[in-house]
Amino acid sequence: MVFNLGISIDRVLHDCLHSQLLGTGKSANGSAIVYLAEAGFWCAFPDHGLYQDALAIVLRAAHQHFLRWKKENKLVASQPRFTPARLSRITRMQYPSLSCKGHPSKVVTFWITECCVLHAGRQGATQLDQMVATCMHSYAASLKCMGSADLILTEEEATHYYKSVMVHLQTFGALHKSSRGAQGKQLNRTMWMLLTKHHHYYHHAKMTLKERINPAVTQLLSAEDWVGRVGRIARATHKSNLSLRTLERYLATLYIELLKI
Repeated sequence: MVFNLGISIDRVLHDCLHSQLLGTGKSANGSAIVYLAEAGFWCAFPDHGLYQDALAIVLRAAHQHFLRWKKENKLVASQPRFTPARLSRITRMQYPSLSCKGHPSKVVTFWITECCVLHAGRQGATQLDQMVATCMHSYAASLKCMGSADLILTEEEATHYYKSVMVHLQTFGALHKSSRGAQGKQLNRTMWMLLTKHHHYYHHAKMTLKERINPAVTQLLSAEDWVGRVGRIARATHKSNLSLRTLERYLATLYIELLKI
């Protein structure tokens, strides 16, 4: 359909919000949380009862740890509590995927990465623990590179971003392959679901290395935020003059924000 409209493929840009934060990142965050939960990182995983109930107990401890971590790092993210349903993990045979919004997805990534690194750095850590930490650390590194770089990446920044994405994709694929061989109550069973967006992520990293344009400038995070703000404004107005009052309130809000600059 894109080609029928006469639009060149070069005009189609990669959106890291929907492809990563709301795509591959949901699978990575969900898998990492479930992996640490089953490994007993926050508290011992119950060995009796239904899997769903046992997982819910550990996820409550995980969310409490997440809230403390947010407060210590002075971060804001409206992420609801972790539950088996929000992680799409009712049984061990379901691939985890954390239900969350764009910005909270990034904050959760930074938190769970710290947890994975701590877990992999303990005495007696396995190769699987270290691979999980490498996978999440490389993904978090790519997000931090986007946030700290300017519009045009330097050669070093573009190379760092490309290598971070490649390490993340390679370890993610290896973890997916390992999870398919796990059985019963073995750790890392049915996790790290591969998506088409992983393939898009690969080509995006190669293009970023070549063009050195910061992927943050083409993502739709600010646009989605604007839609949410306008929606909240519209819900507070009367339907008889909805369009006019929404526009007036939006302009007033914009004026107040501009005064802060």
